Amino acid sequence: MAIDLALLIARYYMKHGDVPPDGRFRADTHSGGVLPVSAGVARLGLAFGQRELVEWAHRVYLWTRENTPDFGFLRDGVGLEGF
Repeated sequence: MAIDLALLIARYYMKHGDVPPDGRFRADTHSGGVLPVSAGVARLGLAFGQRELVEWAHRVYLWTRENTPDFGFLRDGVGLEGF
């Protein structure tokens, strides 16, 4: 029962949260929660064989790596129009 609820919440976030299905998000000073949530979604997907959760988290990871300097922080405004 708790597993079903966790999967339901993860899928809801993936569709209606701060990160759309393509994994891109607008980084600002308040987006620090996006990465821990996506890591949690990935762990949930791995634990219960939910490939779509793992793939979504991987897209978030790839977009983040693409837009993060090597010394590791999200630049304020990444993903915003005109950045």
